[in-house]
Amino acid sequence: THCFAHHDSDIVADVQLAVKIPKLEKACAKRDKILPKLEHAINLRDVKGKCPMHRKLPNNLDDAKLILCGGERVESIPEWTAELEELNNEILTEIDRIEELQEQRRGGDDDDALALESPMPENEGSGEEGEDVEVGV
Repeated sequence: THCFAHHDSDIVADVQLAVKIPKLEKACAKRDKILPKLEHAINLRDVKGKCPMHRKLPNNLDDAKLILCGGERVESIPEWTAELEELNNEILTEIDRIEELQEQRRGGDDDDALALESPMPENEGSGEEGEDVEVGV
């Protein structure tokens, strides 16, 4: 993210760069994988008149039967629509947080970088605890 404040056409007075945004990048990558699946499922429904199904593994790994059979069969369109909506909300929350960090940085903090631990929910077992955003000059 680049923010430029111009006082003169040839001079840039302030530049802020988000140099480390792993949670935002991960959420965007997940969304980029779900969107074509959802679009394809909608096209199949429109062309064939059937609601596509897929197998979804359980969130907790306690249900051995579902894991062994490849997961529970669910309707694809409602499932992927809900996932897409959740990811969009996570992305908007993370963008707002990054913009807030940039605004704090512009507000007179003299350190070279400002970091704040992410309030976004962590995926269980992802090993990503403590990831942050660093905003530097």
